[in-house]
Amino acid sequence: MYHAVIRAASSARRWIFPDVPQGGLLHLSDTPRGTFCFIKRLIGRTRPAVIIHTGDLVDDIKLELRPRERDAYAQQLARLLPILESAGASVHVMLGNHDDEEAVRNLGGGVVVHPREVALSWAGKVLRGAHRAEDALEGPASFYLFGHDLSVKSSPPDDPVQRLNGLEHVHLISPAGEVLRLRWPWGTEDARLLRHRCGI
Repeated sequence: MYHAVIRAASSARRWIFPDVPQGGLLHLSDTPRGTFCFIKRLIGRTRPAVIIHTGDLVDDIKLELRPRERDAYAQQLARLLPILESAGASVHVMLGNHDDEEAVRNLGGGVVVHPREVALSWAGKVLRGAHRAEDALEGPASFYLFGHDLSVKSSPPDDPVQRLNGLEHVHLISPAGEVLRLRWPWGTEDARLLRHRCGI
């Protein structure tokens, strides 16, 4: 299997992507609103056939901690979901601990919502996805997709079974099973951890 880690270069509010495959599966997780432009450009560049988002769609709005921010969450969700649907891909969302299922279902149009975990067959391979690693790893699969925290790291590239943590990278999986790991834009982890709120 071919595996690579590629940094998406940023300059003046735009990202330049290397030659990346089209028509594969795109795995995203824990996306603060500052990543939405990056995601839009990436989807436009890769034209994925399947998008799997493993939860916390607007990760810098922590609904589990601040339920009063539900309106702000819905406004940002209304920006993100059309981006995910823009490629005409099959879009699957696993709900995270900071997501509002009703808002996702109301705004999602053609998005398939999975409250916990899902097993999918794609390109002759079984993929299991969930927000938390322990839920994703419950059954046999070739690829395990998850996010939430870094308690379970991604597998080494040469591992025949791939555990892919969406906090570490954006993952593009080709129909042949090749994994391309793209780094999140600078500042993504700070936004996830709300470091801008406490001046760190």
